[in-house]
Amino acid sequence: MTNSLQGQTALITGAGRGIGRSIALELARAGASVGLFARRQDDLETVAGEVEAAGGRALVLTGDVTSKADVDSAVAALTDAFGPIDFLVNNAGRSQPYGPVGTVDPEAWWDTQAIHVLGPMLFMSAVLPSMLERGHGRILNVASMAGVMIGTGSSAYTVSKATVIRLSEHVHAEHHDAGVSVFVVHPGSIVTDMVRTSQKDPAAPQRFGGLKPERAEADLERVGRQAVALASGEYDALAGSLLDLEKPLDESLAAATA
Repeated sequence: MTNSLQGQTALITGAGRGIGRSIALELARAGASVGLFARRQDDLETVAGEVEAAGGRALVLTGDVTSKADVDSAVAALTDAFGPIDFLVNNAGRSQPYGPVGTVDPEAWWDTQAIHVLGPMLFMSAVLPSMLERGHGRILNVASMAGVMIGTGSSAYTVSKATVIRLSEHVHAEHHDAGVSVFVVHPGSIVTDMVRTSQKDPAAPQRFGGLKPERAEADLERVGRQAVALASGEYDALAGSLLDLEKPLDESLAAATA
């Protein structure tokens, strides 16, 4: 384990699988103490075991990202255990339901908005007062290029990701002068459990062509390492607008500061 994030506390939602798990493991390897938030305790306990086997510290936090009580309880428990939160990762999400407006179930559609938008809003609202008081903090919101595209039959996902992008831009504009950087990222086209579930859904509007399952593990590790780099502060100039993680961070930084 390296010590680049030694003494920092991170909270990751959707930490039991896929991108969230990879980010949590890499943050822990870099020395951060990590809070693992998701609904399934068994998944979180597996990840916590991996963190602790590598010499890190992890706290399992089960709950629903759309529940203010669960969010506030998780933030309080993690702060009590490891100290104030320095790095928040809003990663929890889902791609369904699929279908054109007028056919898709409006309540299921709205549930996806709640997971992708209300969830990050609740977590940011819970951690920002402490970050602002200390004049230090970083937030990473996982979005998608889908948020700047039209995906017929996929509006539940694309509209929610568009909102995450704009919400992140607002929060960064409101608080970056006080020492808080907000990143919003497209992690890349990665084969995760969420993608596999969508591939099996007959209502999905397309079959996810061009994905490379053989690269899934390497892509997940890449995103985890990039999250560590963003948490370090070295790339704060990239905060405030959608960042494509399929490009090297140094390349994006050079373009942003040219």
